[in-house]
Amino acid sequence: MRAGATPATNLTVTGAALATAGRLFTSYLIATTASNASAASTATGGEDSGTMASALTAEELVDMGGMATVALLHALMPTHWLPFSIVGQAQKWTLSKTLVVSK
Repeated sequence: MRAGATPATNLTVTGAALATAGRLFTSYLIATTASNASAASTATGGEDSGTMASALTAEELVDMGGMATVALLHALMPTHWLPFSIVGQAQKWTLSKTLVVSK
């Protein structure tokens, strides 16, 4: 790498890939919740057990999937980790020291 250059990342995430990941995560949540609600209903003789799994609606699960996707995108933004990476590299810090300082 030439002097003064910033380290390149090998992470390329497209909007379509993130949308697909969000849909898959939401589908997983819906399937898991439906399965848990069904098991809870069977265990209580058909009565609502009042568990969190049976209280979630499909709309809430979609919201949770969207929030997880936004959180992932936010964490991948270079403004969060790039300054620590550059300072750590300039100071010749180990990875563990860079991680401790960045917390």
